Amino acid sequence: MDDELRKKFAENLRDALNRADKTQADMAKYMGISTATASDWFNGQKMPRVDKIQSLCNWLQIELTDLLIEPSWRQPPSDGYLITGDLGSHQVAINLNKTELNLIEQYRQLNEEGQERLHEYALDLIASGRYKKDNPAQLDKEA
Repeated sequence: MDDELRKKFAENLRDALNRADKTQADMAKYMGISTATASDWFNGQKMPRVDKIQSLCNWLQIELTDLLIEPSWRQPPSDGYLITGDLGSHQVAINLNKTELNLIEQYRQLNEEGQERLHEYALDLIASGRYKKDNPAQLDKEA
């Protein structure tokens, strides 16, 4: 098997497990494999058969291409931006559209008091229930 493919698989597997808050030991138990085999997959020394990869994808609730090519969570949306970073021990990725990115830029232009007031205003809008995305009345107006 191609060394580059094994390395890409291992990198994507580590990332997928991290995103799912699962460990190598969890994977070994689920797959019914030894911890040594799990370590080989994790470090790019060996690669599982396709049926095992598909089983991993089902368990992690991801696509086959997420492990073999480029994960969907690393691809920016066509109309926006992908922001990645570390949150404690987890890597996170957030897709932002242009409007959301503009809101962040505008927020950063405010002083501390302005940022606090904007945050309070957003919380008030959410608390009212009228502007929440899951508000049935709001969904009817959008349709």
